[in-house]
Amino acid sequence: MTSNDNYVTVEIFNAGISRLEAINEKNLALIQKENAEFRMVLREDINNFKNEVKADIENFKKEMRSEFAEIHAEIGQLNTKIEIQTARIDTLFHWNYWLLSIILVLVAMPNIIAGVKSLFCALSEGIAKIVVLFKRKGQIR
Repeated sequence: MTSNDNYVTVEIFNAGISRLEAINEKNLALIQKENAEFRMVLREDINNFKNEVKADIENFKKEMRSEFAEIHAEIGQLNTKIEIQTARIDTLFHWNYWLLSIILVLVAMPNIIAGVKSLFCALSEGIAKIVVLFKRKGQIR
């Protein structure tokens, strides 16, 4: 083997290495390009996901606010109805009290009148007996 043979072999080897380096650089550039594209797509997907989540949260907040507004409106209506019913019940108690009093008076009035009459009769009889006793004592003397 001669030195020329070595030179050719080294040149072929260097050419092969240069070609492999070029292929590697080309592949590296393609990989970096694909990596950059993948990162961009991934960032877009993440941003889209974030936007969707934010939109869902905002929609949920709006729905909750509207639900709470409806609940507050219903509570207000119930409070109004409760106040109206309370006023009606108070009025009924007032009227029931007076109606019950009138009915009791009408039912019990004959007995009350009879009791007062008998009391006055008993008092008048007692006074009459006392007067008769005093008159008799006055006659004895």
